[in-house]
Amino acid sequence: MATRTIQQKARNKRAESATGKANSLKAIERLIAARKRYPEATADERQGESMAFKLALPELKSHGEIKEFITAVAQGIALGFFNGREGSQLLYAAQIALSANTEKKGK
Repeated sequence: MATRTIQQKARNKRAESATGKANSLKAIERLIAARKRYPEATADERQGESMAFKLALPELKSHGEIKEFITAVAQGIALGFFNGREGSQLLYAAQIALSANTEKKGK
């Protein structure tokens, strides 16, 4: 019985890893698409990169997307795409979305 549980956990972990890689690829594709949509001729190249990064943030529809959003915001803060206030507001929005998502599952 314990062996079956360990095998099940290993299978789940592999599936989560594959899903995580797929989500990462989706995030990169979103970033590339957003960069193409945003005008190339910006006054500042960094401003264009920042806008593309913001446009590529994941939606807040599911638990997995919310986790991905939080990760992206943390990366954006570290890379300087968000100032302190923007980062705080985005993380608060993720917290509210996570709370609302958890309430939906409970009903």
